Amino acid sequence: MLNQFANQFIYFLIAGPSTWVSKFPMAAGSRQSPVNIETDRVESDHEALSSKPLRWKYPATASRKLVNPGYCWRMDTDGEGTFLSGGPLMDDVYKLEQYHCHWGCSDSRGSEHTVNGQAFAGEVSSLQKTVASLFTRILPIIEKRKSNFKKSF
Repeated sequence: MLNQFANQFIYFLIAGPSTWVSKFPMAAGSRQSPVNIETDRVESDHEALSSKPLRWKYPATASRKLVNPGYCWRMDTDGEGTFLSGGPLMDDVYKLEQYHCHWGCSDSRGSEHTVNGQAFAGEVSSLQKTVASLFTRILPIIEKRKSNFKKSF
């Protein structure tokens, strides 16, 4: 399902994350992308974190194919030897399917998600599926633009 919509998710201002709900009504839910993380409302589940620490393994050998679909770069993996488990995920074990990076043309556009309403120049996300249920989970990592961000590409 994700692949059929992948080329429709655009990160420019005129068709960026704030407009997705008009094309995809399911994106209006409170747990759908894009997500605004409000830091004063964030809670930590100390019990889950202390009883089962978050663990992960992503060996470089799992990365198989670098892809340029035109709006980001994406690394496809075979998932072999990868895992993410523990913490708030509890007993679920996830395998890495791919990770990708997208960015915008300014310091304030490019990230899918926001922190306290602030967008960022780019974002790295990973697509993972549970080993048991194949439930898809996107784990975004938001990185504020550094002065040499454009020079890196």
